[in-house]
Amino acid sequence: MVRNNKLSNNIAPVVSGPVPTDGSTGVSTKPVLNITVADSDGNLMNLTWYTNSTPSSSTLRPNANGSATQLDRYPSNLSANYKCLDEVSFNDTDYVKWNGTYWKNDTYAIQNHTSETGMINNVNVVARCARIDSWKGANMSSFAKIIIKSGGSCYDSKLFTPSVNYSNYSYTWTFNPATGNAWTWSDIDNLETGIGFLGNQGISRCSQLYVEVNYTDPSSSWVAFGTNSSINNGTYHQTFTNGSVNGRWWFWKVYVHDGRTGVYSDIFKFYTGCESKIENTGSTNINGYLLTQVQWYNSSNSTWEGVDDTVNETTPRIINSSEQLGLDTVFNGLVDTSDLSDYGNGTYRIYAAFRDPDGNVLICDDETELEATYEFTITY
Repeated sequence: MVRNNKLSNNIAPVVSGPVPTDGSTGVSTKPVLNITVADSDGNLMNLTWYTNSTPSSSTLRPNANGSATQLDRYPSNLSANYKCLDEVSFNDTDYVKWNGTYWKNDTYAIQNHTSETGMINNVNVVARCARIDSWKGANMSSFAKIIIKSGGSCYDSKLFTPSVNYSNYSYTWTFNPATGNAWTWSDIDNLETGIGFLGNQGISRCSQLYVEVNYTDPSSSWVAFGTNSSINNGTYHQTFTNGSVNGRWWFWKVYVHDGRTGVYSDIFKFYTGCESKIENTGSTNINGYLLTQVQWYNSSNSTWEGVDDTVNETTPRIINSSEQLGLDTVFNGLVDTSDLSDYGNGTYRIYAAFRDPDGNVLICDDETELEATYEFTITY
């Protein structure tokens, strides 16, 4: 009777101690996951590991003019600039355009999301552009940039020169540059996106523009990826082999069963990719000028030489107390290895510093300078 009474009052196992902790960022690809399980009745348990990390994408298109309406539209009888590039299937017979020696920009409001849920991996903006009637002459050049506006400020892509034929150009923001944090669906609903043109080497045009929101929804199907059988109380491990891509949120959970009662854990998430950031852990706001350079190691005289002033701000930015600035939101996409080919194979580094108006690196509370480097090698 005592044995039957114990069975009829079986206590469910308890799950705790996920590693990486929920919401972790900067996690390596294919990490080892840890979980602790305990059964107060002393029963042997079976542990099953589940993942739901299949990305989804939602495409949102312009539905109104935004805060800047500077580009010319064609045909001119269209009632609004956004109507020149809101088509689902591209139509190169209507477009916005500019030909001039100073920048003109458009931004557009976009559709709100609908039923999408989950963690946003990145926001990718695609613009279909061309440079028509191009000809060469003295002091002739043309550039374009993709723009987003979030939190009241505009952020630009790396500059590009449109081809003489229509082509798609894109730029990805992994985190919201206005906050340095992961995108939220509220951010998306308040986002503007757009295009800017400069130059007189032809007439720059944009005939289609849209936003791709790439996200992972934990509410869809879960797939088992590992088991631990007939285990006692303790901490157990599985390698998350499908977490092989940087720059994404990954979801996981476990199910533990003691022979009579089974329970699912909470859903845990982590973000792969090492994040470079300035984090203000103090009680006051700080402001300064961001510098990020690509530097090449000159082995002949054992010095680092700046080869690309990727970001050299002349307008101060504020990092509020308890907030952070993700440097990838400012730096990513602005330089690639082909830009450094003149220096050839060798050791390079990214140098980042937060400075005062005179170019002096700011000093932290622990007397260290607010600067950092990351080294890498290039082989052409």
